[in-house]
Amino acid sequence: MSVKGLVVVVASLWFCVACSSPQTVDMAPRVLDKPRLSEVSVTAPGFYLEAGDTLNWRRDVIVVEGEVMPGAIEHVEARQVRNVFEQGFMALGFPVVPGKGGRYEVVAAIVLGDSPAGDAVLEVAQLYPSLGASPDQLQQGMLLVGLARPGSRQFLWRSAIQGALHPEFSAAQQQERIKVVIADLLQDIPRR
Repeated sequence: MSVKGLVVVVASLWFCVACSSPQTVDMAPRVLDKPRLSEVSVTAPGFYLEAGDTLNWRRDVIVVEGEVMPGAIEHVEARQVRNVFEQGFMALGFPVVPGKGGRYEVVAAIVLGDSPAGDAVLEVAQLYPSLGASPDQLQQGMLLVGLARPGSRQFLWRSAIQGALHPEFSAAQQQERIKVVIADLLQDIPRR
């Protein structure tokens, strides 16, 4: 057999093997990918944070768990989300103070399960930055945050990211994803 014939045989075998091998595609989002769906931010006219403005939590992070069912997002705790937000605010120069002494109040929520219901959902629905939002629009994996004056129900800035979390992530992957998503989300806060 000539060299040319050997090359043709080897190339033919490689082509047959390559075409017959099943290809698997990982459809799960990678941890550091930006969320697959949308991020929306809404700001009241004229609102901005100035360096040194202090913040405090209106309440702990709202965790909307919905129905416990296969595919629910696990490995996420309110305290963990709160800590990441506080670190992000501090990095931008806006310290989070204990109690009610801040210039603005922070409200945040994360939707872990499907079919959310209850008072927490109504508060979350107010955060959702689309006009006429209802609890039906809150989707699994969504992360929401808003800033308001103390005691006010009107948010001066609010933002939501769909697809912030994914049911297939491990605890370490969820934690890393939360850090990435929150850092990205906080970049939209108007500031001087």
